[in-house]
Amino acid sequence: MADVDTLTNLQKTYAGPHESPASLNTPFREALRSYATSQSLHFFEDSLGNNYITQRKQDTDIAPIAIAFPLDGGLSESSFISAFRVFSLLSEVSLPCNLVLVGWTTLRSQLIGQELWQASATTPSYSVPSELQEFQGKSSAKDVSFSAVFGASEQKEISLRIEGSTILVEKTRRLTTGQADIRQSHKKIIRAPWVSITGPEAEAVAIAAIKEYSAYIVALFDNFD
Repeated sequence: MADVDTLTNLQKTYAGPHESPASLNTPFREALRSYATSQSLHFFEDSLGNNYITQRKQDTDIAPIAIAFPLDGGLSESSFISAFRVFSLLSEVSLPCNLVLVGWTTLRSQLIGQELWQASATTPSYSVPSELQEFQGKSSAKDVSFSAVFGASEQKEISLRIEGSTILVEKTRRLTTGQADIRQSHKKIIRAPWVSITGPEAEAVAIAAIKEYSAYIVALFDNFD
């Protein structure tokens, strides 16, 4: 796992006083790129400015599992910290499929990177905010695929809440030891099922759920061979 000083420095840059919800967090983006380089991880941006960090693992036909957080505006330190910790801890584990740390481009408190990533699967053309024009020469967001998208936010002062696509909510719920506020989304899954885990032990629950879902999708894939 990355050392505590690395996480502390990234956290400070993420929540820096220079940030506002309407702007891209350029210093934090550069810090993430430097972190990936220092750890021999693969870093890339897509045409929407979303950031991706992955291990340089073997090629696989199975799309990776994403652990995601808002990238800009310093909107949620707990979401970034939990995503980083989950990614770091699982990087030390041999998972059946790969894991990717995803920072969604965030403008005016909206996950515009995630919204347009979703839209890119079904919409031939869509309007890109002017702030994202600098990324237009990069790989298309529609070419980035995930098997699932996980979000985690460790918070001690609230009850555990699990929200998202039915399949992931149900699998995650079975891994909790106490009561949880369950909220299932019945929206049609366009690109990947998703789940958000917030509250006490969110990181531990996310780690267990990612391990289980990774094995599940690999088994599904094998059965179709």
